[in-house]
Amino acid sequence: MTRLLTDEVKARRRDTDPLRTWRKWLRRPGSLDGRDVCVLMSWGRDPSVSEHALILARGWAAAGFAVVLVVARDDPRTFDTEQDLSFCEAVLLRANSGYDFGAWAAAIRDLPELTNAGLLAIANDSVLGPLNGFTTMIDEVRRHPAALVGAVRSLEQGSHLQSFILFFKPAALRHPAFTRFWRKVRDGDRDWAIRRYELSLERWFIRSGVTTAALFPRVDQTPPFTNPTLVNWRALLADGFPFIKLQLLRDVPDGIDINGWEAALTMAGYDPAIAQRYLTTNPPRIAITAP
Repeated sequence: MTRLLTDEVKARRRDTDPLRTWRKWLRRPGSLDGRDVCVLMSWGRDPSVSEHALILARGWAAAGFAVVLVVARDDPRTFDTEQDLSFCEAVLLRANSGYDFGAWAAAIRDLPELTNAGLLAIANDSVLGPLNGFTTMIDEVRRHPAALVGAVRSLEQGSHLQSFILFFKPAALRHPAFTRFWRKVRDGDRDWAIRRYELSLERWFIRSGVTTAALFPRVDQTPPFTNPTLVNWRALLADGFPFIKLQLLRDVPDGIDINGWEAALTMAGYDPAIAQRYLTTNPPRIAITAP
């Protein structure tokens, strides 16, 4: 009976429209027409936005993006609404449901004017950055002929653009496939979000005739079914990839050498003490095997 109830609850959660999950705009945006916008999702247990997430959000703002910060909390009533987030264009506080895709869908569907943006980035705070090369990456996105551009392609569980950062140009934003994709997103657990949305997003747009690409194709130099942000983190930094995944430092996947990561961060223009403080309050999870 307990298993049946658990499955029933999971099924209901997967049927929840992101706009029906508790949310509150602490500040709504001004006009976004023609502007570069980043919808940045940040999750945490603390009452305030974490140090590394604030640095990440400020980096997007410094690059000229209007930052729409979506703050997800298991209990949103605990969030410190007095924290200075004035550099953000808008702040949406939301109950933590649906993981990244639920958060992005809630903001995108609440702000239909985003389809008029000049460039839309969706991102999360699962990375340290931005590191040196961030503005160069943005310039490369603008020059690239593809309408949907990801930073990295992974072959883990099938070829897909990793969703921690994706860029939608006007040709993708104005395409009916964009609105249809976000309308179909439903809240669910992590595996649900990965299977239904991260792994299928690129295929959805390709089938609709939207061109796609990854800027850092390091996956071509790794064995099948690998995550290049873990396996090839050094090579990606050398290529100008302006982030390091927190999972790499926190979980230290089996078989991956992370020696010298502090020096690597310093060389990339990022204070490793920020990462050390994060790791102190977010101890490693159970050891994982490199994908």
